[in-house]
Amino acid sequence: MGIGFGLGVGPFRVGTSARSRDIQGCAPILGIFLILGLVLLAIFWPFLLGQWIAEKLGAPPNGSSAHALGWIFEAIYVAVLVLGYVALRRHSALVAKEREATERRETLRRSLVELDALATAIREQRWPLEYADVWLIEPRVRVTHGPQVPTAIEQGTVRIHPSGVEFIGATKRVEWRADRIREVIHDGYFAFHLTSRKTVSGLSADGSEALGYAIDFVWKGRESRAASDVCLSRIAHARLRVDAELRAADAITNSR
Repeated sequence: MGIGFGLGVGPFRVGTSARSRDIQGCAPILGIFLILGLVLLAIFWPFLLGQWIAEKLGAPPNGSSAHALGWIFEAIYVAVLVLGYVALRRHSALVAKEREATERRETLRRSLVELDALATAIREQRWPLEYADVWLIEPRVRVTHGPQVPTAIEQGTVRIHPSGVEFIGATKRVEWRADRIREVIHDGYFAFHLTSRKTVSGLSADGSEALGYAIDFVWKGRESRAASDVCLSRIAHARLRVDAELRAADAITNSR
């Protein structure tokens, strides 16, 4: 007893056969041919359909007119696939752009709330203020015998008070006392240089402008009324800018 396997695409024909006792040994090869046949069928079924329709309408089998109609169907099929792919890419890009715009608007709204809360805290001495989802940055050696580089260690909550800044995480708790802060450098994160420590640690919070102004107040603004007024003026200007960005973002979204 023998088993045969054949595949035809347009004018091309491929076939193979095997006796029943050889089936077990030829199973992997037959499987490969089956997969190949399914792939070719998925690619060329419009060609076969067009050829079949032409033959049903009276065209000679495998004739030039049947092949021409088959290739017309194939060209339409490829064009539809290409147009569908382009449309899908455009839709995905629009969805991603809309998601980014929504996230940006939410960030701006949160910034307005945080800036207002900070200004109120400074004017009315309503402390402490808390900021969530802030990263603790500490120096770590990433390569054996390499230099120490600023590394995000843990995410947690930051508590701001005129007496200092405190990070509270799941496993670490770090405090930077205001009277020991020698300098704060904004270099991709807020790096605290203390008089009592040689190592530099700090904080990082993407999209939180208020945290930077709060740290500046703890560092410099608490020293005098004039310094506090400077901090409040900077916060007011930042609020106007953020509010303008939010209005512009809302106008663009509403115009779509």
